[in-house]
Amino acid sequence: MLILFYSIWLTLALAVGLFVHSLSVFFIIKRAGVIGNNILLNAKYSALSFAVLNGAVWLISIYAFGSNTLTVEFLIMLSLCLVLSVVDISIRKIPNEILLLMLVVSLTFLIANNNIGNITDRLIGLVAGIIIFLLPTLIGKGAGAGDIKLAGVVGFCLGFHDMLEAYMYMLIPLLIYTAYVYITKKGNVKSKVALGAFMSVGFIMVFVVRLLGFSF
Repeated sequence: MLILFYSIWLTLALAVGLFVHSLSVFFIIKRAGVIGNNILLNAKYSALSFAVLNGAVWLISIYAFGSNTLTVEFLIMLSLCLVLSVVDISIRKIPNEILLLMLVVSLTFLIANNNIGNITDRLIGLVAGIIIFLLPTLIGKGAGAGDIKLAGVVGFCLGFHDMLEAYMYMLIPLLIYTAYVYITKKGNVKSKVALGAFMSVGFIMVFVVRLLGFSF
């Protein structure tokens, strides 16, 4: 029975991984017209790699954390963030459809967990996220519209406190990447950064911390 349980989850995870690959290709072609020489999506076994990666992460997560609602929400958000990150890294665009799906998923689990009373904190997080990413525009260094919308979505999905925690986690890989760019002289302060990918890392890390039972 246990083998059947994990087999079903693995099959679903592999299918979702293939869908993530196809969806990423779809959004890039929709916005850029062509997929081009994209190493993430155009390699010989890229679709299979997406399926295996998604399958491994989903199966490990189900084994480690169980098939509770938080784990399921985490896995769905993880796959959506993977699409978002691949598209953002490829063409520096964040699909509005993915942002809308993230809001729908978050609201669905909020209702399913009978936690609708936290909607006020979620709305505060949404507004605060947008404001925080709008502030740099005052000194002429504003984030892109997609990044601002993603910041609002992250704020809604996590609430105000956990949103700040997500930004803290986001800064770690962002600072490492920035240092790498400067050291290798591959960019400067004006270079475009796939900020959505870094925000996705912070967002997912909050779920991982929750699943591990830690709180800050």
